[in-house]
Amino acid sequence: MYYHIHVPEERTTRHSHYNLNYHWVFTPKYRRHIFFGEVRERLMQVFREACLMRDWAVLGMEVMPDHVHLFLSVPPKWSPSDV
Repeated sequence: MYYHIHVPEERTTRHSHYNLNYHWVFTPKYRRHIFFGEVRERLMQVFREACLMRDWAVLGMEVMPDHVHLFLSVPPKWSPSDV
């Protein structure tokens, strides 16, 4: 399933205007097929909740049985290692 929301080209904070996007790909060890059913739904819920708490916008999310694609728009105060 592909999850998509529309976000303007440029986002703003009090001190900056930015368009900072990250594309993350997660794979389980040995690329096992574990992301389906309840695990898949819970994983999507956790990603949405974590992004909502941190003011990150989910531009796209695709959960396949053996990997996850997550495309985020993140404020510049968050480094890639923190995301």
